[in-house]
Amino acid sequence: MRDTWLKIVTSLKERGIIPITMPCPPRGGAVLTTAQILIQQRLTNYQREFCRRNKGFLFCDYLKYFIDQASATGAPISTMVKADNLHPSATGAYYMGKAMTDLMSLYLPDPANSFYSAMDYYDATDNPTGTLLHSGATNYSTMAGTTGTHTASTNFTTSGNLAAGWTSIKSGGTATWATTCSKEARTDGWATGALQVVAHSITVAGSADEIHNLRATPVFSEINVNDWYYAECKIDVTAAPVNINALELYLLETRPSNSQTAIDQNYNAATSLLIPNVTWSGTLRTPPIKRTASATAVQVNLRTRANTLSGTASVTYKVTDFVVRKVDSDFI
Repeated sequence: MRDTWLKIVTSLKERGIIPITMPCPPRGGAVLTTAQILIQQRLTNYQREFCRRNKGFLFCDYLKYFIDQASATGAPISTMVKADNLHPSATGAYYMGKAMTDLMSLYLPDPANSFYSAMDYYDATDNPTGTLLHSGATNYSTMAGTTGTHTASTNFTTSGNLAAGWTSIKSGGTATWATTCSKEARTDGWATGALQVVAHSITVAGSADEIHNLRATPVFSEINVNDWYYAECKIDVTAAPVNINALELYLLETRPSNSQTAIDQNYNAATSLLIPNVTWSGTLRTPPIKRTASATAVQVNLRTRANTLSGTASVTYKVTDFVVRKVDSDFI
């Protein structure tokens, strides 16, 4: 086991690749013998020490989040794995990803994503990659102002201060939602500017997947056929999600026969996994899509998808620097 692993990682290193090793996941249940568990521990210890002593080999130690130290057999914490006692749950996958992010952030800078000034809007001549979320010289990507639109519907109330150019709207479903919007100053280390806060509270049961949209509409006439474009925003989830399926950045191009979409943080309904009950922050960015000749409109949404079967669901997030941009022709 050791020799095979060494051959793999040294071969990668010789080819200019920095290998990152994640240890084998622990097993729950009476599956492995004591000898097998001890051998697995020995391999993990060797990998960790090798990576510590040799430059250019990284070890992603997610086990610090994953293992139940009260377990006599080194089993995983029950919430980290599915019923098979091996494959990670949504929570386990989150902590694996967190460990990887913690490690890689020491070696790779954060992707460039700075405050988009009020002047950073689309102009065909002078700024063709400016944000497409604007009205004339009014830039909606800064999330400034309080003149946004609240669209109430059956079993859904929405209120509070909402950024100009934005809409709070919910899709169908029978759960009772209350959405409260507010504005905050930027005190979180991000650049000075507006911060949109959206708080959802669900108190009466409904369906397994109900959707709220924080929505804006790009200037469609400024997106030409065959242009590539994408959406991006900064998000800070400040109240841990309860019974939330996903927080999706959803870019939609409407067409007569079907729609074209690009999504970050996509929810897979087939898995029925809720996102972990933890706070987090980061940047959401969709893959780019290519405008088709048959397209009739484009919209962008930050979608909250909730499982309301139990009658209780909630989450609060803050969002800013919300853009839809064309991809610069130099990078296509």
